[in-house]
This record gives sequence, structure tokens and C-alpha cells, in this order.
Amino acid sequence: MNIPMAVRWALLACAGLNFFFALKALHRMRLASPGHRTGPGLDALDHALGTVLISTLAAGGDHPAVVFAALTLLLPVMLWKIVREARARREPKGRTPAEAG
Repeated sequence: MNIPMAVRWALLACAGLNFFFALKALHRMRLASPGHRTGPGLDALDHALGTVLISTLAAGGDHPAVVFAALTLLLPVMLWKIVREARARREPKGRTPAEAG
């Protein structure tokens, strides 16, 4: 695949930014209490796999096995994040004092 050099540099910049966000999420996960590490862990995986995917595409997409593996691993991570968000929205919020009686 022939990718212009400017697009490659833009993709590499996006990969670098994604890597920075992965490190930031790992730091948040390390500082979180044991019951609250799943969200930052999923964010770190999401950003790390995105970095691999973008870097491979910036290299010209000559490694379809790496792209396929990154997408295959990214799919369950994204589904897990979607399910967690849907459950969080459905959970009843704390009751107000007027409702408590």
C-alpha cells in the first residue's frame, strides 16, 4: 500500500498520542483501589492496541496478521467497555432524602 509521507507522519503522531494515553491509563490503574482498576485497565488496553494498530497502518499495512490480531483483541475490549457503560447507566443512582422517607 502506498501511503504519502505526510500521512505516515500524522499516523505516527496519533500513535504517539495513543501511547501517551495508554501510559496515563496504566498510571491511573496503578493508583486505583482494587475494586476500581477495571475501567483504567480497559482504557489502557484500548489505547495500547490502538497504538499497535495505528503504527502498523503507518508502516504501510504490510503486516495484515498484526492488524487482524490487534482488531481481534480490540473487539472484546470495546464490547466490555460498552457493557460496563450500559450497566452503569442502568444502575439506580443514590436515593434523594425526599425519597428515603
